[in-house]
Amino acid sequence: MTKTTYSVLCIFILLLAAAITLIFSVNGYAYEIDENGGEYDGYIVKFKQYEPDVTGINQSSDINVWDELVPNHYIYTLKNPTDEYIDYLYESGTTEYICKNYIIENETPESETGINVFPAPGGAVLSDELPEPNDPYYASRQWNLRMINAAYAWATGATGEGVRVGVIDSGVESTHDDLSAHVTTGYNVINNSYDTEPDGNRHGTFVSGIIAAETNNGIGIAGCSDATIVPIKAFSGSKTSLSYITRSIYVAVDDLDCEVLNLSFTIAYNESSANQTAMREAVDYATSKDVICV
Repeated sequence: MTKTTYSVLCIFILLLAAAITLIFSVNGYAYEIDENGGEYDGYIVKFKQYEPDVTGINQSSDINVWDELVPNHYIYTLKNPTDEYIDYLYESGTTEYICKNYIIENETPESETGINVFPAPGGAVLSDELPEPNDPYYASRQWNLRMINAAYAWATGATGEGVRVGVIDSGVESTHDDLSAHVTTGYNVINNSYDTEPDGNRHGTFVSGIIAAETNNGIGIAGCSDATIVPIKAFSGSKTSLSYITRSIYVAVDDLDCEVLNLSFTIAYNESSANQTAMREAVDYATSKDVICV
């Protein structure tokens, strides 16, 4: 990556981080509950640098059920383990980490178009010194881009064109009138397919619109960039788990050549969810490959 390209990418990332203003929540989900109220579905286990032999370990029963999560990285999911088996894993010296597979939920902000149309907050001072795009919602609703003077960045050539942004979310409407020109082939980590269309939850489309809706086309909103959206479907409806998010990050980096990852979700902050080793290591892996996580 050249110095000029990197500078443009950094400006684009600053625009992206400033423009995304979303509301997140975690609601009830019928799985196990830990001592801090965190909801989880089994465990994520990373073994040390060898492939473990998990075949034949109660594979015919409904306890201690293993499944490979991230090939070539020694990361597995473990469902319905007995307490004794978890103790055995901790004491075996064969694992790098064992953490609960917490549940995550996102919601689609209400919108007329499926993408960002929030009104400006009171007291917002908007810049209008440069010509504005003709997208109808830009002047009336996209106060965020105007407050950060996005037009100035665009005028310098910092449009993010060609930057591959992996949107780890609920899928993206690839035929959306204001997005289709910027959406490419992604991946569905839930069913291992290339079907990344949403199934009712438009959160991923909403986020993608903020990032890369077609600008100056006379419809909808102005995206903050001309980036390429790489949809990575990790949510079924509005729910997912840390295992799907973790796998999505590795897929985005290893298989989809993403340069930026958008992670628009959160987990209730408490002692248990603050120590999410699997996702933290996945993000560390991405950044070690010069991928920027937002």
